[in-house]
Amino acid sequence: KGRGVLGIAVVVLLLLVFQAQIYMSYHSINGVGMRLGRLEALAKLSNPPLNVSLNSCSCHCDNKKGQDIKQSTKQDEKILHSTDENARNSKETPSTDVKMHRIEQSTDRIIRAELLSELYLNDDPFSYTDLDTKDPQYPHTHLLPEHAGAILQLQKTDLFWLEVGSMVGGSAIVTADAIKRSGLHKMSVVCIDTFVGDVSMWTLERDLRSKPEYSYYSLHRGAPTIYDRFRANVMRAGHHDVVLPIAASSIVGVRALEVLASQSRLRARPSVIFLDTAHQRDETLMELDACWRLLAPGGVLVGDDWNW
Repeated sequence: KGRGVLGIAVVVLLLLVFQAQIYMSYHSINGVGMRLGRLEALAKLSNPPLNVSLNSCSCHCDNKKGQDIKQSTKQDEKILHSTDENARNSKETPSTDVKMHRIEQSTDRIIRAELLSELYLNDDPFSYTDLDTKDPQYPHTHLLPEHAGAILQLQKTDLFWLEVGSMVGGSAIVTADAIKRSGLHKMSVVCIDTFVGDVSMWTLERDLRSKPEYSYYSLHRGAPTIYDRFRANVMRAGHHDVVLPIAASSIVGVRALEVLASQSRLRARPSVIFLDTAHQRDETLMELDACWRLLAPGGVLVGDDWNW
């Protein structure tokens, strides 16, 4: 009787082990996307192994309990990863419709050359300009040629004009024109702007489009095109050899220049800072403080739209 009970216990134990193997095999296979039934799992554990085709995906299992299925799945994941990578690369690759421009770098514009090296690793942002995005219609450039000329006479070092707030480049072009007319062959114009618009632009855009009137940030594929238009305008005007944009907020851009100057990675501080940003009260106060700290001794700090 004792032997009979022991025999029954052994049989029950073997059945439990066998059922556990089936359960583990089922979940191992199911975990890699193969919804096999219990009979299919048993077929996979048979010796010799059986080939099973599911949804045009051929899998091979043996007594390694689904290892080959996992390996096959990893290969499939590699293919999917490769496909995703190709998709990302196709999105990141510049459109073949946009001509890449070879920009001749001038060592005479010392500040531009230094910042191009420090910030862009000599990859000139104007190299990727789509000239078809030129936009000459921006209506709020109050800096006149005579203003730029008068300011240039006040500054002393003839190296560095910093513009904080550039929109699509109207004032930068006026400044670069004045610099070239004055024969200042070493002076650079550095333009800090987020190139995504300010509060007014974002809140007025819908009304402007319904009229229709000038679109400030001209959304394309869900993003403003200000930076594209800035580069196209400056390059069309022939001043990409003088101007260098920094796509950052005013505080980030100015403080970055402060760090470079304090570490002797920038030849000079700006002798002119032209402030024309978002005109928000507290924001402008912070900008004035940061710009004053960055300004070279004896430099000129000037602003636009004081009546806003």
